[in-house]
Amino acid sequence: MGLLVLDATTARTVYRGTAWGAERLVLSPDSVVFDQDELRVHSSASRPSFAVLPTPARPLTVAGTPLSATADGVFTRWTTEEWADGDIPPAATLVRPAGPPPTTATGPLGRASAPADEHFAASAAEYHVKLPDDLPHRPSGTVLRVHWTGDVARAYVGDTLVADQFFSGRVWDIGLDRLPAAAPRNHGLRLLLLPLAADAPVYLPERAGDVTGRAAVWRGARGTSRAWAVRAG
Repeated sequence: MGLLVLDATTARTVYRGTAWGAERLVLSPDSVVFDQDELRVHSSASRPSFAVLPTPARPLTVAGTPLSATADGVFTRWTTEEWADGDIPPAATLVRPAGPPPTTATGPLGRASAPADEHFAASAAEYHVKLPDDLPHRPSGTVLRVHWTGDVARAYVGDTLVADQFFSGRVWDIGLDRLPAAAPRNHGLRLLLLPLAADAPVYLPERAGDVTGRAAVWRGARGTSRAWAVRAG
């Protein structure tokens, strides 16, 4: 009987299930599904990898192609072949910078409430993202990955709200395959980002850094999330 100790960051990527005839641990930052004799990894990375313990007796393959394997501590890390969808990274164009952070609204228990619509109209930074003309014909899983800072963000097609997110330091994935078919013709995607007030009673993890008073998109990427069916032998 052995004891496996993982740090907090690694522990958040652990999946446990039965694969290839035995119970195993899988480390992956992507979504993992155990399905009888195969493991499905859903990822938008160009070359996703995952680590397995215990190591399968037979080599792992995707569509008959063997995956490369390397030692990763007591785990074995498997890496797929590189792929790319040939897309050009989208540009997020600043339309207007953010104004002063709005006063945080709180309820009877002192908890922060979601900002009102008028706060976005008065204080939000606005960005425009051009969408691909062939958007209605893109495969399921096409996403826009927005790297941003702020408090709350909203995405609109025209005047229709299609996505929103509270800032936590994570990338904001917007499912482009779920947008209206006419989205490319309706002036693309409009992003509104509110800055965070210094006295806002909200918790942010350390990885988020100090984002007080800031609201900005600093990088955008477009990709397609694929499902990799991994089999043994």
